[in-house]
Amino acid sequence: ANPGADRHFSIDAFSNRLYYSVTDGSVQIIDLFSATEVGTIPSTAFGGGIIGGFRHTTIDPVNRLLYYASTDDSLYSFSLDDPNVAGPTVPSGAIAGAAVGGYRHLIYDPNAGLIWYSVTDGSVASVDPLTSAAGPTIASPLFTDVVGAGRIITLSGQVVPEPAALAAQGLACAVLALVARRRRFVSR
Repeated sequence: ANPGADRHFSIDAFSNRLYYSVTDGSVQIIDLFSATEVGTIPSTAFGGGIIGGFRHTTIDPVNRLLYYASTDDSLYSFSLDDPNVAGPTVPSGAIAGAAVGGYRHLIYDPNAGLIWYSVTDGSVASVDPLTSAAGPTIASPLFTDVVGAGRIITLSGQVVPEPAALAAQGLACAVLALVARRRRFVSR
């Protein structure tokens, strides 16, 4: 079946790659610069049943993890660099609301380290994926409609660069400072 406009996808802003769910249960990886396929995460990397192109994913670009909603209503993760390397898991008991499995919409907040997810009562809740502790919730009356766990959510704002990028920026600044200092002493 073709999920059409209901297909779910996530973007890794640091690698400029788009990850999208395919009807066979795999996730295809597209390079946004070249608009070419650069890989596929096989359906076997995802626990639970196969829900095809409707599986919801989100990316933690800082720790290089792909989180996904599983059919058992838990949130699992694995390394973007190697799907065989498991990351944190949020058990179903830590998720608010009724079970919706792999259809639950979620998004990772890299600045707070939280996963925000849509709840069946129309609210949006968050959870710390490392501790499974509940985070803040936005109550359903704040929203003008109640669409349940299918509510599409996203984040905006400044994203803190991943550690490797920060280290490279720091090294570049240190080198530039040394070059500028050397030029001042040579020119005197």
